[in-house]
Amino acid sequence: MSVLRIIFTIAMIVDSVVLTAVVLFQQGRDQNLGAISGAAEMIAQSSIGGEDKSKSVWKKRTPEARLKKATIICSVAFFVIAVLLNMSLF
Repeated sequence: MSVLRIIFTIAMIVDSVVLTAVVLFQQGRDQNLGAISGAAEMIAQSSIGGEDKSKSVWKKRTPEARLKKATIICSVAFFVIAVLLNMSLF
């Protein structure tokens, strides 16, 4: 194994532990099955532009907004590292 592959493997392990912890710290929004349709409505509103830009997760400073931001960043990093590890570059 090359040194770069070992570094990416360690980064993947650390990222997966952090991602799991961040997701577990978040509070559930709704415990019912209605949350499935609510999430679809939320996605539709944000893609159409119905969501107020001042309520964006990137502008809020609440702990929940920070956890959501950390979840997005960790999940993107997880998939990028996974793709890099599966490519035969190193």
